[in-house]
Amino acid sequence: MTKRRDDRGERRDQSSPDLVRLARALDSRLGPQHPAGYLEGKTLLRDALCDMLGVSLCDAEELVDLLEGYGFLEFDADPRTAEGAEDGHWYVQPL
Repeated sequence: MTKRRDDRGERRDQSSPDLVRLARALDSRLGPQHPAGYLEGKTLLRDALCDMLGVSLCDAEELVDLLEGYGFLEFDADPRTAEGAEDGHWYVQPL
């Protein structure tokens, strides 16, 4: 079981029930859709979480970053290249 450090330096279990539930809910919300483009897709994910949870855009963006940091969200290309940033897709990995 993988553990990672959060921004406060605390160790959190990757399979935290809250993160798993959130990733599963996001996966269910998106269905077979895999958001395209690094920024465009990340924005779509943020907006979906904002709508699902009724949180601010800022809070939803932090949740996207947290899910990505823990491996629940993955972008399948290199966002540092023009081609990767435009052609890649986001995938939800709910475990």
